[in-house]
Amino acid sequence: IEGVVSSGHLVPGEFVTENQTAFVVADIAEVWADFRIFGEEADKVKPGQRIFVKSGAAERLPATVWYVTSYADDRTQSRVVRAVVPNGEGKLFPGMFATGSIEVDPKQVAVAVKTSAIQTYRDWTAVFVRDGNTFEVQPLELGKANEEWTEVTEGLKAGMPYVTGNSFLIKADIL
Repeated sequence: IEGVVSSGHLVPGEFVTENQTAFVVADIAEVWADFRIFGEEADKVKPGQRIFVKSGAAERLPATVWYVTSYADDRTQSRVVRAVVPNGEGKLFPGMFATGSIEVDPKQVAVAVKTSAIQTYRDWTAVFVRDGNTFEVQPLELGKANEEWTEVTEGLKAGMPYVTGNSFLIKADIL
């Protein structure tokens, strides 16, 4: 049997009847992740949508929403969203805590920047761009955003390079 032993208590010399379970072996190449979602947000989630699952040392793993309950828990008023997560590298295990980010309204935009690159400078929302051997503040007008990307409606042209990592260090130097 291929898989991971998820429970078992057999010791050498123990007698096992034919109806007794000695070990439970699970194939964790694909796992389910259940999430609680509240209120109006639940109405935006449908089977087939993309979800990114994060747990412990696992990176953000892409998955698919498989099921959304049609009822709410009477105590928490939440609904369950179940995702099917490919787990070929075996980074997720049954019983682990996980978080999920669901794409509810995917949209193609002309220009977007990494959300982590955005800084607040004076009264501006900005990124830093290189000008020769120095960096300058580039004020932006922003649109929709998620954890990873933010739409830029004004202030940056497509393909224009900007600082994506450790921009807070540049801000600290300027201040």
